[in-house]
Amino acid sequence: PLNECMYIDCNTDANQDMLIARWFREKKINVGSSRIFMDNIPACMEIVKRGIGWSLVPEVALKDYEGSITPCFFDNGEPLIRKTWLLCQPHSSKLPQVEAFAGMLRK
Repeated sequence: PLNECMYIDCNTDANQDMLIARWFREKKINVGSSRIFMDNIPACMEIVKRGIGWSLVPEVALKDYEGSITPCFFDNGEPLIRKTWLLCQPHSSKLPQVEAFAGMLRK
């Protein structure tokens, strides 16, 4: 059970923190003082790899991770995802390389 393990908290933005707090409430997870704060994802992943605890990280960080991976969903079936925005100048958005990159992000 996650309540019995150390939570490795990775620095995120306020919006993501609200989503994670909602997920904790819905799953009845109370990390309380049983957490370690990390300021970056690679350091967070290293602590998890060493078996010290568990964390919520973006899928992109899991490429070389060989441990247990479980996608997170809210009680209504909605996935816990981070909204990402691509910002560029209007004239740049027409460049083929920018269009290709934006297409990859939409998948």
